[in-house]
Amino acid sequence: MTTTGKQRAPIETTMTIHAPVDAVWEALCTGEGLASWFPLEARVKPGVGGTVFTSWRNEFVFDMPIMAWEPNKHVRWQWGAHEGDAPAPSVVDFYLESKGGDTILRMVHHGFSADADWDEMYNGTVRGWDFELNSLKTYLDYHRGQPRHVAHVRSPIKSLAYAEAFERLLAPGALVSQGSFKGLTVGDRFDVTLTGGQRLRGRVRAHQPDQYLCFEIDNLDQAIMRIDIESCDPGKGPLVWLWLSAWGNYAKEAEALNKAWLGVMNKCFGEALPIGAEYAG
Repeated sequence: MTTTGKQRAPIETTMTIHAPVDAVWEALCTGEGLASWFPLEARVKPGVGGTVFTSWRNEFVFDMPIMAWEPNKHVRWQWGAHEGDAPAPSVVDFYLESKGGDTILRMVHHGFSADADWDEMYNGTVRGWDFELNSLKTYLDYHRGQPRHVAHVRSPIKSLAYAEAFERLLAPGALVSQGSFKGLTVGDRFDVTLTGGQRLRGRVRAHQPDQYLCFEIDNLDQAIMRIDIESCDPGKGPLVWLWLSAWGNYAKEAEALNKAWLGVMNKCFGEALPIGAEYAG
């Protein structure tokens, strides 16, 4: 990827988390805490000069130097650069402020080139942080200390346009057998039955037409679900993602969803990649 040196605006989010500041710090700055909402695997060597290791098993594997470390106040990671990125990788800052038993969290991710061939990576990172920070807030607001269970299936869409791939997945009889996710936008409520027989009730938390939906699932105790299409790795084609994080006693439900989604993705796109499967592009 090329770069002229000009940077685009950083990705920035501020949210109130209903948990004390030390709990938010633990979720950001320990391996166990990070794996409760963000990557599938994590390790942290604390302090300036230490590292934050994150892995989604064969994908997005980063070992990120820690550049700032002020417990319960501020931590900065030097985000891992993909091959071909600018010489200086992007940087992520988390700022924490205690307020009446809650925590005000501000995340700033900067260092993205303004060149057009960075658009896909930048936009994918915007959607990624939207989902991941929704997951962080949900974990700490409702499920602190509970185990997370993940359903995660991806599929290459090859030559399909994003809108066509999204339409194919949301068509009647594909992902959903009763009800529909089509036409939903932020705040809308839904009650659907998936083709695997699982009933999901909840509301839409985020939406980008023909590319991204984020749901809160009420009947799985505020689980978080994502449908997304992205192509963030240089040299690799776009993937459709189905992801659900559920906390507490939902291991069987997550396992059943994972199995059903493998069938859906195979039916819709001819290939399905489960957790741990490497995508060669």
